[in-house]
Amino acid sequence: MYVIFKFDKEFVFILIIFLIISFIETILFENQDIFNNYLLIDSFPLLLFIFIYGIEKIFSSSYNQSKERLILFQTKKKKIHNKIKIYLYIICILILNFIVYYITPKSFDEYYQINQFIPLIFFFINEKIIFKNEIYSHHILSMIIILIINLYVILILFNKINKISFFIYNILYGYCYSLCLSLVKFINTNYDISVFLIGFLFGLSQLILSINEINSFIDIIKNNFLYCLIMIFNYLIFDYLHFYVLKKYTPIHTKICEFFSLIVYWLYVGNYYISVVLIIIFNIISSMIYLEIIELNFCELNKNLKIKICNRGDYEMSIDSKEVNQSNSSFEQ
Repeated sequence: MYVIFKFDKEFVFILIIFLIISFIETILFENQDIFNNYLLIDSFPLLLFIFIYGIEKIFSSSYNQSKERLILFQTKKKKIHNKIKIYLYIICILILNFIVYYITPKSFDEYYQINQFIPLIFFFINEKIIFKNEIYSHHILSMIIILIINLYVILILFNKINKISFFIYNILYGYCYSLCLSLVKFINTNYDISVFLIGFLFGLSQLILSINEINSFIDIIKNNFLYCLIMIFNYLIFDYLHFYVLKKYTPIHTKICEFFSLIVYWLYVGNYYISVVLIIIFNIISSMIYLEIIELNFCELNKNLKIKICNRGDYEMSIDSKEVNQSNSSFEQ
């Protein structure tokens, strides 16, 4: 077959949950008070991540202790150096999140919807330039599709809004958002820093930045207690899944989840624009090509898939081991 789909069952299940909670969120957003304070409401579930982080630490403590016993030659100087790097990474992540928080539109208008596509470009750029990962033919195809789509989006909106401000805003938002998530993934993978600890710090910083809105928000809670309670619980599930996907998969996987959530919103409010629907579909498809969820078995686009590289490595190792065994047997003779 020319096209093969390889879906992770757990990821498909997560996407289904995303669709459900996004539908509930969209209904709750009909309450204008909640709709206008969604960024502040989101900070409370993130603060609860400190408990998830604590549970995570308890279950991983025995593993960490045994792991530390194996590190016999790690010097104190190296530990201090690593700690400084970790603190610098965390500060950088919080600064990026601060920028994203301040420039994120306070409503889900067309301006907000369109800029959700832009970070994909920077995810791909960061992979090569900052994190030095190999880029192969299927990655390049995916990036070309994304670039064409986003140029099309920009050209359409340039007729409606200020060209310079729109360009600067999207570059800033896309770069900060993508780099923020990529760094969270990086320190989680390389330094074993929990994504839920970072999520808690996000919630704490968002609450501090919104402290002047607390009094008005308390009044909103009094008048809409049930709505706010459901929204906080809904956001808790949403944020947990978002960071869980980031931990287990990649930042691009989290963006696919957000695209599915965006589809729910558009369908609910009745925005059936063919161009927007096609933009979402092509963004999802190109992301799946990049992540090798979709395999393209033509024009050698499948040559450097991870599974193909692993198979070639296993084959070469088996050949080498056979040659070693043959040379040993001939030597013994």
